[in-house]
Order: sequence, then structure tokens, then C-alpha cells
Amino acid sequence: MMPDEIAVEILKLVDGIRPVTSIADQLAAQFSAPRDEILADIVVMLQELADDTVLEDARSTGLRPQLGNPPAERSE
Repeated sequence: MMPDEIAVEILKLVDGIRPVTSIADQLAAQFSAPRDEILADIVVMLQELADDTVLEDARSTGLRPQLGNPPAERSE
């Protein structure tokens, strides 16, 4: 499965922290498109990816995504 340009933009914004509504707001502004349509498309796409076990709901894992850069490795 190769994502199209819009799907790539959506996936760039999916980080496990940002709400889907915020992603829709950002893409609606970026593409000058109706927010409700974008939101509906995002929900459908993410649900399809979850159904295919490509994505997992971060809330169900109990894990929190790490923000920022990982700590540098020490060389001793």
C-alpha cells in the first residue's frame, strides 16, 4: 500500500499526542479545504489503518510517545 500525497501529510502529523481534530484544523488551513470533509477523511483513513493493524491507538498501549531528541549515547 502506497499512501497518496494527502495520506502522507496526515501520517506526518499523527504522533499519538495530537488530537485528530487538530490535525484536521491544520490540514484544512494548509489545503484551503472544508475542515469537516478533511476530518471525515482522516477518521476513515485512520480507522482503515487500525483495522489492518498498521496503526495502534496509543491509549490502548499505555505508552506515551517520546518528544524531542533521544539522549545521546555515552562512549566510555
